[in-house]
Amino acid sequence: MSCFARFSVRAHSVNQPEECLTRPTDNNGLGIGIPGTERHTRFLERYHTVLPDSELTYAEWRQLVPIHQVIGTNMHDDYLVAAMKAHGLSQILTLDTGDFGHDIQSVDPRSL
Repeated sequence: MSCFARFSVRAHSVNQPEECLTRPTDNNGLGIGIPGTERHTRFLERYHTVLPDSELTYAEWRQLVPIHQVIGTNMHDDYLVAAMKAHGLSQILTLDTGDFGHDIQSVDPRSL
């Protein structure tokens, strides 16, 4: 899943921006150091609503896993989909449009 997807919702957990920003570029991250990550995270927190995780998110996720036969790292993506559904969100901005084929409309930022 691309970092853009995680920034769009930030519902899974508070470490999502840090995880994507610091992850190496050859592993679908941005390769930014800790000081840069702190600046980016403060910016995101200032201009975006941080959505809380909830029991509803977990319940949505538990329904998605058997329905879509989710395994391995795709469970992380489906948890994000569950969080979006729990918060009434239906679109995600991501470079990995194939990761969110069910229940959520993926929008590639390059198409805007």
